[in-house]
Amino acid sequence: MPKGYYLLFLVGILLLCLFFRAYRLESFYGFGHDQDLFAWIARDIVVDKHFRLLGQETSINGVFIGPLFYYLVASVFFVFNMDPRSANLVTLFVSLLTVFSLYFVIAKFFGKKAGLFAAFFYSVSLGAAFFDRWVVPTQLTLLWSIWYIFVLFSILAGNFRKTLPVMAVLVGLIWHIHIAFIPLLLVLPLALWFSKKTNSGLSLWPSLRELILCGVIVLVLTSPLLVSEGRHNFQQFRSIFGSTTEDRGNVKGVDRLFKVFDASSRSLSVAVIYKQGLLEGFWQVYATFVLALIFAFILRIKNILNKQQAIILGFWVGVVLLAQFISKRQISEYYFENLVAILFLIFGLFTSYLFSFAKYRPVIILFLASYLVINLSTFLSLPAAYDNYGDRKNIVEFIKKDAQNNGYPCVGINYIADRGTEVGFRYLLWYYGLDIVKPSNLVPVYNIAIPWTYANPTELSYRSGYFGLIVPKKREIKDSSVCSDPNYQFLPLSGFVN
Repeated sequence: MPKGYYLLFLVGILLLCLFFRAYRLESFYGFGHDQDLFAWIARDIVVDKHFRLLGQETSINGVFIGPLFYYLVASVFFVFNMDPRSANLVTLFVSLLTVFSLYFVIAKFFGKKAGLFAAFFYSVSLGAAFFDRWVVPTQLTLLWSIWYIFVLFSILAGNFRKTLPVMAVLVGLIWHIHIAFIPLLLVLPLALWFSKKTNSGLSLWPSLRELILCGVIVLVLTSPLLVSEGRHNFQQFRSIFGSTTEDRGNVKGVDRLFKVFDASSRSLSVAVIYKQGLLEGFWQVYATFVLALIFAFILRIKNILNKQQAIILGFWVGVVLLAQFISKRQISEYYFENLVAILFLIFGLFTSYLFSFAKYRPVIILFLASYLVINLSTFLSLPAAYDNYGDRKNIVEFIKKDAQNNGYPCVGINYIADRGTEVGFRYLLWYYGLDIVKPSNLVPVYNIAIPWTYANPTELSYRSGYFGLIVPKKREIKDSSVCSDPNYQFLPLSGFVN
């Protein structure tokens, strides 16, 4: 195939990726606690001019994610006048970079066709698309994993020293993306051992200059962590070590083993099979995992994956599963997202292998076209996300208009909602210029019902999608000092620290 065709197909795949992740942006932009929090942190950086060393607090008490993602969001907020929708530009860029990285890395080791097929599966998969629309720091997981594959396979090919800077960047980014990457560093010594064994006489030891360069890269990327830890007596390191003895799981032994396989299988399945709600049934959960194993076995038999590459990928999977099995923390599909890179690699290689046979090409083309059409038709028929940005914005705009019409200097906000669901409005209320305080009899109080059915139908003033609003009766604020009284200010968002 002429080189121009590969470029043309890649551009087409990039456009598909963009469409599946940008179309009906407000309707599918879930704006919950995580989004409220990153927007508030970006506000802290841009408006309050606070140089932050930390992002939000993770599920491990006392452990915070790095600030890189939040500075990226803050930069687009600054350009687009603090509009929270602009955060999607960060994830769109990451998604497009992921497509190119899938193509580039796989093409380098296995050929351009395999790279295109892998990039195609990622671009049009609704599961992958909606994960990317989540707009959280861990969206970078797949991108990190792809380049870790690049480093490992480059080491096997005897190019360890050439990939050292890339490795240094990946190590430095772990804290900024997901500390679940730490166990994956165990795969690195195995790759080095294979490389030393295969490439006899090849020096793996880097020069002093290379070591200094890598050290500087890691130091720069982790400097916020080091400074923060120095100021706070190594709080995060102590919290991480403490979490290893804190039992927060509810299953052990064989039950935990099955739960690990179940969660990892679900993580792979939702990457290629979109289903609203939880996957149910044996084949819905495990089919993707089983197919990936079968395809990987065939690829190894046909020597498309050489022995060392297959062992490296198998060891990667084993490390992830074992880490979650021996961990004392609750098991979540969230921790298995790095396996998705291996899944797209295997699917891309297997499709490319079948495509190499002329008799299978019509079948492959029909399958790819069907996969695209099914995902596209499903996507176009989906209702808006229940917690979408657009409906929240409508509620806040209604409050803003009513408060202005009545001349309220500040208003109280109350939620008629289940505990933990009263989130996603704090930043929008600030963004639309509303001065909000805790609800009391000193100020008019707007009640936001989540869902709207929690409100008394006779009292409901406005509804937008999942959300309802009860507007207070017109009243005067006799003492406007309540608007600035510290006793009536809301507490910081959960996970937000200065």
